[in-house]
Amino acid sequence: LKEMTVERDLQQAKIAAIEKELRELKAKIPTEEKKVEPERPKTEVETKKTEEEPTQDNQRLYDDAQIDFQEKKYSLARQKFEKFIKENPDHKLAPNAQFWIAETYYNEKKYEDAILAYETLIKKYPKYDRIRVAMLKQGYSFIELGDKKTGKVILERVIERYPRTNEAEQAEKKLAELLSQNKKPPVKKKK
Repeated sequence: LKEMTVERDLQQAKIAAIEKELRELKAKIPTEEKKVEPERPKTEVETKKTEEEPTQDNQRLYDDAQIDFQEKKYSLARQKFEKFIKENPDHKLAPNAQFWIAETYYNEKKYEDAILAYETLIKKYPKYDRIRVAMLKQGYSFIELGDKKTGKVILERVIERYPRTNEAEQAEKKLAELLSQNKKPPVKKKK
């Protein structure tokens, strides 16, 4: 009987210790939950806001790139536009930045790079309002590189896709100019 009483007291002490430990753990759980509170999903308005509004630093970066472009500091402008896109890939100005990257190459007469940059713009932002300008300049770039056949195809595509636009008119003029260059009169041999 004595042994059973000692055993029971021992068991009760163990149970009390376990209950105390359980209470301490339960007391810690709510504070741990508060510390590790799961991140709430952003509302639609918050998501739109982050997509549309770059930070002031990023807006300043875009504006500085524009100024550099206007001052014909093309390489510096391009670096800033590229950084802007990297930091704000979904921003509404990202297509503009990509367009200006292509323009920096075009103005530096780096036509191969310009072609690739315009192509990136066309593929990534097909609904961008300056696609027809990009295509026109891409056609001009091919012609400048001596690939008149590809240049003509692209200019014809501009005319076909964007009839009655300034770009289509410019493409027609360039095609007419190319046609007149091909029809030069043969040089007469002297006797």
